[in-house]
Amino acid sequence: MKKFQFSLSRMLNFREQLLEKEKNSLNQLLIQKNTLDQHILDIKEQLEQAATQLEQKTREGTVITELRLLTFTLENGKKQLKQLHKDQMLLNSTVELQRKSVVQASQQVTKLEKLKEKQWEEYQYALAKAEEAFISEHVASTLIRQTNS
Repeated sequence: MKKFQFSLSRMLNFREQLLEKEKNSLNQLLIQKNTLDQHILDIKEQLEQAATQLEQKTREGTVITELRLLTFTLENGKKQLKQLHKDQMLLNSTVELQRKSVVQASQQVTKLEKLKEKQWEEYQYALAKAEEAFISEHVASTLIRQTNS
C-alpha cells in the first residue's frame, strides 16, 4: 500500500502561514497598544506634576508668566491626553478585529488538522484491512497446499 499523504497538505501549510502572519500582526498591534498606554500614563504623571507646581506657585506667589506657562502646560497636556484616548480607543478596536482574524485563522487550521487526522485514521483502517486480506489469503493458500498434499 502506498505511503500516507494528506490530500490538502498544501492548503494546511498555507493556512498555517496565514495564521502566523495574523499572529505577528496582532503582536505588533499589542506592542503599539502597550506603547500608547505607557505614553498616556507618562502624560498623566506630567499633568499631575504640573498641577502640583501650579498650586505650589500660586500659594507661594510668583510672576504671572510662570503661572501662564504652567496653565498652558496643563491645557496642552489635557488636549494631548484627549487625543491619545481617542487613538487608544481606535487601536483597541483594531486589536479586537485582529484577534478575531487570528481566531478565525486558527479555526481554519484546526479544521484542516482534524480532517488530516480523519484521513490518517482511514488510511490506518485501510492498511489494517489490506494486511488482514493478505494474511487470510496466505492462510487459505497454506490450507489448500496442506489438503492437496
